[in-house]
Amino acid sequence: MKVAIKIIKPHFLNQVGMERVFEEVDILESLDSDRVTRMIGAGYTDFTQGNNVKEVYHIVLEYINGCELFDFICITGSFSEDVCRYFFHQLVEGIEYIHEQGISHRDLKTQNILLDKRYNLIIADFGIATMKEINMTTAGTQVYAAPELLERWNQTDPDPYIGKIIDIFGLGVILFMMRTNDRPFEKAEVKDFYYQHFYKNKHKRFWECHSEFRSSGYFSKDFKDLINQLLAPNPTHRLSLSEIKEHPWYNVSIWANLVIYLDVHA
Repeated sequence: MKVAIKIIKPHFLNQVGMERVFEEVDILESLDSDRVTRMIGAGYTDFTQGNNVKEVYHIVLEYINGCELFDFICITGSFSEDVCRYFFHQLVEGIEYIHEQGISHRDLKTQNILLDKRYNLIIADFGIATMKEINMTTAGTQVYAAPELLERWNQTDPDPYIGKIIDIFGLGVILFMMRTNDRPFEKAEVKDFYYQHFYKNKHKRFWECHSEFRSSGYFSKDFKDLINQLLAPNPTHRLSLSEIKEHPWYNVSIWANLVIYLDVHA
């Protein structure tokens, strides 16, 4: 039986504390879905490196025999909207399950999304996931982070935020990257060349910039509308998961033979 083992060394434990590690284990123990990585076990063990033996904490996870979504996009190039929709449905399904358990991931990115050999999408790495509804700690990866989370890096007394709404923003960034094999912006902040158009409510200009070297009609009207609402600067203006599932772009039928297509073109 192949497994994946996450080894947490002492110097890292000193940085994050065991409370953070135990919270990750508690979260993984509470999850049981085909859309998330399953934990097999966790505990302390001796780790040998050269002549040194150290006690480390380890988390044993199921082994996903595939690749990261990030790598798959790099290999195949940008996806058609049909292929994006196929994976996005699975991603929404996984995030919906996680949120129903009272958990927010807080670090959604293409590197934390795995694909098995049959192109089933699995959400991984719950290292900074939380069961708290209202959050105060800085978390996530800046390239994928929502603007209210990025602001925390520059504030001494930042406002609280809702982790589940942070996840919605991450969904938007991932969907855009699947379609373009590119990031929508460097960071979701006012001074960013691309994201400033969201703050100024000039979405048309944002899409003009990203369409400059692409064929006419590359982005469908419904795709652009969905991205606009997922990446809204104001968290209260972002779509909920139920609203995403009601959006016209989401509700186009998924091609039944898409897995065969992916096998041929991967």
